[in-house]
Amino acid sequence: MRLSTRLTLTGAVSVAVVALIGAVLASTTRTVRRELARNEAAGEMLSAVTNVRYLTLEYVLHHDERALVQWRLTHASLSKLLAARPEFDTGAEGEILLRLRRTNAVVKSLFSQLVANHQAHDTDGRRAAVREELEARLTGQIVIRLEGIIADA
Repeated sequence: MRLSTRLTLTGAVSVAVVALIGAVLASTTRTVRRELARNEAAGEMLSAVTNVRYLTLEYVLHHDERALVQWRLTHASLSKLLAARPEFDTGAEGEILLRLRRTNAVVKSLFSQLVANHQAHDTDGRRAAVREELEARLTGQIVIRLEGIIADA
């Protein structure tokens, strides 16, 4: 084999190796960017769920209108975050996202029951005790479900 052929072959192999390394780096960069976006989305969900949990407890403690309005706005924001997430629509993550959406709907229903329970004031001592027990149970259910969402997120 002539020297010029060897040099040409070595140059071609070097160019191929550099191209392969470039392709691997480009693929890795895409993967890292996709995972960063997914991580950011999960962080946003986690923050929203934590806020809903905090506002639930605040409403139970104070029963004020501000906490109720903030809860509804924060829950709507969480629902929006859970609704449009194409980065999680595959495989096991898609199933987890579906479970998060369902649990979120249950939390909304439980909170509505909690608000209705509080708004139905009774002066009868026996009924008041039942309402307090119902409030405690509903609050417990909401917190447990929100903890599940936090764990999945």
